Amino acid sequence: MSSLRLLIDNALSPQVVAVLTEAGYDVVHVQSLHMGAARDEEILERALLDGRVVVTRDSDFAQLLALRAAGNPSVVVLRGSSTMKPVDQAATLERFLPQVALALRDGAVVTLDGASARTRCLPLG
Repeated sequence: MSSLRLLIDNALSPQVVAVLTEAGYDVVHVQSLHMGAARDEEILERALLDGRVVVTRDSDFAQLLALRAAGNPSVVVLRGSSTMKPVDQAATLERFLPQVALALRDGAVVTLDGASARTRCLPLG
């Protein structure tokens, strides 16, 4: 059971939630919070309030954190996920989240491309 709490952005399928929940993660999709049309800033604020890591394929979240010089919330960006099935997106997350969990707890932007993980500590400079 993971202690990471995840907030899945609208850019990813709600099906990812089911797979990660079964794997023991505390995970919600923005749609289940009635935030399907929310701006990225609103999603970051919700993640911060709820102590969640934003999981997205949208690199705008990292840019927003850099502009704010924010130390949290952490963000996971799935690169190339637009061509992946939701089950493959979830499998990539399951594979890498244990490896990057400590960095995410401390404040980080983690970029996953399916084969590797790149971690940048927050605040981004």
